[in-house]
Amino acid sequence: MRIKLALPCALVALALPAAAAAEPVQVNYEASLIHVALPTNSPCVFDDVRVDVLDFIDPLLQDGIVTSVARYNGCTGEFYFIRSPLLAPYPISEDAFVVSENGKRGDLEVVLPYWDSGTQSSSDVLLDLRWNEKHQALGEAEVKGCIKGPDFSIHLAPSIDWLRWGSPEFPWAGFWFCSFGEGEPGCIGQ
Repeated sequence: MRIKLALPCALVALALPAAAAAEPVQVNYEASLIHVALPTNSPCVFDDVRVDVLDFIDPLLQDGIVTSVARYNGCTGEFYFIRSPLLAPYPISEDAFVVSENGKRGDLEVVLPYWDSGTQSSSDVLLDLRWNEKHQALGEAEVKGCIKGPDFSIHLAPSIDWLRWGSPEFPWAGFWFCSFGEGEPGCIGQ
């Protein structure tokens, strides 16, 4: 009986040094945008677009996206629709977001089921977006592309003047390389 009790204690004592070792580093790319007042063809109607993509280097970690789109009347304050996936972050496949070999561009092409809180229904929405790094040390990026649903199409034109993430005004866009762990810097430029 003494041997049975002593053996588990010895295993616990041997396991302690391994548990005290530094945690593994999490390495990922992150691409984000927020545009809260994207003009449409109507002078009072605007689109609100938010996208945040996490692309993990480790294939065992699930890539994901948090996103929403809304259309509203800036003159009356009425929302025509607010749509987003019900799950956040929504898991995406490894090939949905592809980062260039030099790490300066990220391409997102994915179809997600968006839930419309007004109609209480779901429909597929295509996100076809391209992030291009403007200044890595600051995490600055430009974004262009489109977001298309069955009854709307939102275009992010190259003419949009994207501002640095956290600026006092919108629209914001960022593209970062991130490394987390003991002694690691986090997201460069964030």
